[in-house]
Amino acid sequence: MDLRIAIRGYARQPAFTIVVLLTLALGIGATTAMFSLVNAVLLRPLPYDRPDRLVHVYETQPNDIAGRSAASYPDFMDWRREHDVFSGLEGYDPTNVTVADANGAEMLQGARVTSGFFTTLGVTPVRGRAFEADDDIPGGTREVVLSHKFWMRRFDGNPAIVGKTIRIDGVPHEVRGVLPPAFRFIPVGEAEVWLPLGRDPEARAQRFNHFVNVVGRLRDGVAIPQARQRLSAVMRALGSEYATTNGGRDVIIVPLREVIDGPVERPLLVLFGAIGIVLLIVCANVANLVLARTIERGREFAIRSAIGASRGRLVRQLLTENLVLALTGASIGAILALVAVDEVAMSIPDRMTRQMPTIRDASVDMRALAFTVVVAVVTGILFGFAPTVIGGRRSAADVLRADARVGTGKSRHRLRNALVTAEIALTLVLLVGATLMGRSLFALLRVNPGFTADGIAIVRVPLAGPAYGDRQRQLRFFEDLLRQLRGVPGIEAVGAISSAPLQGGGANTFHVDGAPEPRASDRLSATTRAVAGDYFGALHIPVLSGRPVGPQDDVHAPYAVAISQSLARRLFGDRRAIGQRIRFYHWQDSAWTIVGVVGDVATDRLDEPGQPAIYYSHFQGPSNRMSIVARGSRSDPQSLIVAMTREVRALDPALPVYSAETMSDRITRSPAVESRRFLLFMLGGFALAALLLAIVGLYGVIAYTVTQRGRELAIRIAFGAESRDVLALVLRGGLGRVAIGIAVGSLVALGLTRTLASLLFGVRAVDFATYALVSGLLLVVAIVACYVPARRATRLDPADVLRSE
Repeated sequence: MDLRIAIRGYARQPAFTIVVLLTLALGIGATTAMFSLVNAVLLRPLPYDRPDRLVHVYETQPNDIAGRSAASYPDFMDWRREHDVFSGLEGYDPTNVTVADANGAEMLQGARVTSGFFTTLGVTPVRGRAFEADDDIPGGTREVVLSHKFWMRRFDGNPAIVGKTIRIDGVPHEVRGVLPPAFRFIPVGEAEVWLPLGRDPEARAQRFNHFVNVVGRLRDGVAIPQARQRLSAVMRALGSEYATTNGGRDVIIVPLREVIDGPVERPLLVLFGAIGIVLLIVCANVANLVLARTIERGREFAIRSAIGASRGRLVRQLLTENLVLALTGASIGAILALVAVDEVAMSIPDRMTRQMPTIRDASVDMRALAFTVVVAVVTGILFGFAPTVIGGRRSAADVLRADARVGTGKSRHRLRNALVTAEIALTLVLLVGATLMGRSLFALLRVNPGFTADGIAIVRVPLAGPAYGDRQRQLRFFEDLLRQLRGVPGIEAVGAISSAPLQGGGANTFHVDGAPEPRASDRLSATTRAVAGDYFGALHIPVLSGRPVGPQDDVHAPYAVAISQSLARRLFGDRRAIGQRIRFYHWQDSAWTIVGVVGDVATDRLDEPGQPAIYYSHFQGPSNRMSIVARGSRSDPQSLIVAMTREVRALDPALPVYSAETMSDRITRSPAVESRRFLLFMLGGFALAALLLAIVGLYGVIAYTVTQRGRELAIRIAFGAESRDVLALVLRGGLGRVAIGIAVGSLVALGLTRTLASLLFGVRAVDFATYALVSGLLLVVAIVACYVPARRATRLDPADVLRSE
């Protein structure tokens, strides 16, 4: 009966019903969509067997600029002997490989893994088999396991692929298996080919060479602190035995889930919290509408009470009506969420999805639908509780005796005012968050990366296979390529580097030759890069003293390096760096003379200080992968990419060219910029929606108040009140609520925006200029929202109002 009464009542008020349902549908739909994204990335179990037992193991050293590092192969093998701690301990090494056939060469993301890697994760190939122990030995059979995606894309899902041979880096590899469609190992991204870890015996014996990333499965009953204690004991023993390479080193063990979710957890939770705030504003708006409807039905409830309906019966009726609205709105919202999830997931930049590829699988599944139902019920109670209590609190006699001119009671005015104040406060929180993110993005784009990006183009060229098996062939190729590019019209300067700016790269520990040997825990590390050609001139990186390394630093010349300004200050302070020598711990037989000091460059991220850097000549340490950097005399660097690709193809048509982009695009698409741009886009959208809802709510309350106080205002006008007096009276009431909302919102924002601190750049979470700007904006918009009904109040005709009473 309650349900039938509710449906008939809403059918008689279609305008009210449509407005409320659309408001709820948008609020609940957006919340469901955001929950679906959070669910896909953070809540769904990892697609491995018993993922809660999987951990990641890192090595640490106090002065290592990376903080955490991979393990050396000998250290990894020593850890593996702790059989009573781990049921499986395996290694992996992300890499890029070239796959070539009659259709041309293609650069792919891949990974090299130890033989038990897939077994430890609990992953079984859908075709063929995974690697076996004999596959992961130097010089063993060259084999490959394919991702399901690559198998479908490159080989059309050919079921006979197992046993076939494909050429990887110019060398034939036999396909051993195909992985399941759902398998992903996020730390290596979208790896399409999987190879045995391999490496030559020399690399496997080097304790200074940290290339093995380690994932393990804890035995039942073993907790992470126990495992760390055991491995720390192993590292202390190794530090005593191998002081040069292992002194001061320790381990950190973290759940694999933390490694996967860590970079994206806070941004997603911030967005989920933001949409939750929007939902609260939706509830406040709907509560105001429901309260107005409840007030209008006062006489109806009084009559029903007079003929025998209990207060509980009336409250139940109102709650039923509210839940009908909420569940209907949620049903519409779930349909909207089905579309919104796909749209939002597709709008996330590709470079961000590499950190959370499972977001592409986001969908409104049963968990999301259950969440929608819970949200609908809670929402129905939230927006309906206070109106229901107030609607059922007054006695029938009071309502029936009341003169219609008296109004609606102080408690109802207080509730409507409180709801509007809450909307303003919550809106301010979102606006402050969006503004802080916008200022962070603006500050980030103004960062000086240490080079000039305009007119710069970059392409990356890998050399692999027997054709480039020795260092001289690698050296000759890049020298020929740079020579050819210098003759291309429109290219002003060209150079090459093993890892270009904002690309990251490896670091090495070293010490100053002749200085006291530091303790192992105090060793310094810096990123190391091989450069060729006019690299510093192409990027306009300033040479502050001495000279850059160049062609004169060949295999017959003394080893030479140029170091960054920050490293020179750290090592030598005000003393002259030129002529000093350094020694790398893994190249102890060679001293490298500092011949130049160059400006600091953003090596990894724009939002982090440039890491100390050491540059050496490509002649003295050839690399098989180089980024070619060219500056053009024309304004369009895209043409340089075409020219560089053409010259690479002219030298070797089989070589792939990848990571081709302008330096300006690299900056604007860098993870630090893209993540903040996405957050700004989402937070800004939520804040604008909240602002619109809050202003509509404020306008509605002021308009309703003017209607309820029409008799009072008419009497004031009749007794001589001027228009400005009436205008000020109405505005004062509306802006008073806004002022309280701004004050309360500022206090709430002071607490909540601290969660944004790690996502901000160049601005503090407690930034009073931002608070003042947002408060001023809210105040101006509120004045406009209040002015329209206030202006209408000044035009009341006392005779018409009093005659109608």
